[in-house]
Amino acid sequence: MKRKKSQGFAPGARGFAAVTNSAAATASVVASASSSATDILSLSSSHCTELHPNNSEFNGSRSIIGLFSGNRKVRILMHKLSNVDLAFLTYKQKLAFWINVYNACIMHAFLEHGLPSTQEKLLALMNKAALNVGGIVLNALAIEHFILRHPCEPEYGPMDEKEMLLRHAYGLGYPEPNVTFALCRGTWSSPALRIYTADEVVNELEKAKVDYLEASVGITNKKKISLPKLLQWHMKDFADDVESLLEWIYSQLPRSGSLKRSIMECLNKEPKIPDCQNG
Repeated sequence: MKRKKSQGFAPGARGFAAVTNSAAATASVVASASSSATDILSLSSSHCTELHPNNSEFNGSRSIIGLFSGNRKVRILMHKLSNVDLAFLTYKQKLAFWINVYNACIMHAFLEHGLPSTQEKLLALMNKAALNVGGIVLNALAIEHFILRHPCEPEYGPMDEKEMLLRHAYGLGYPEPNVTFALCRGTWSSPALRIYTADEVVNELEKAKVDYLEASVGITNKKKISLPKLLQWHMKDFADDVESLLEWIYSQLPRSGSLKRSIMECLNKEPKIPDCQNG
């Protein structure tokens, strides 16, 4: 089975520049407009351009780090995140803001620590990847699991005091499963890197979901459905088991798409065990 080029990617210089500049622009607006939290993402909306990968592998890490390590303006603007007041944001503003901050946090970590070569190194990097937001230092794992995802996933155990404080101060209030298709980690199965806006974040997430499914789910030569690791990891956000996950994927695809027809053919056959992709 051939993978489509638009599947998840490790951001190159162009993608890194766009997401860090957009996050920096957001930070600038927040810092200078603390009395009007509704404008928190206004400037970043001017950067709302979907980014497409040039390829699907990490490459050019030295050139990426070298190109942006001296970008003092970006670093100064990112630092202004420490003065953000998020107290009066709406649900959609929080959602767009934290997705963008998460992605900026990961990109910033690539700049600071280099590009990870394994899943283990990526997990370690996500612990290191941190930004000061409103006076609280948050790493990528905290942003994802304590703020964007709710409730806490079972493997992380009961909610501790830190998580309770973060959820109370910054949490979304109710879950949005489609954030799965917005958080870019630069791995093979990651979604494409995009900038999200408060006004359109729900529609943008819906589009990101459909685009991801069309690019990442495939049919093998043996007529089996091939699933990316991302969907396996977060299956419980969308389905109870693998069979219902396949049915959910089918329900989310456009009626006119060839992939939807191919999946239906596979679902009508037995057994319905999918192939699992790497990464």
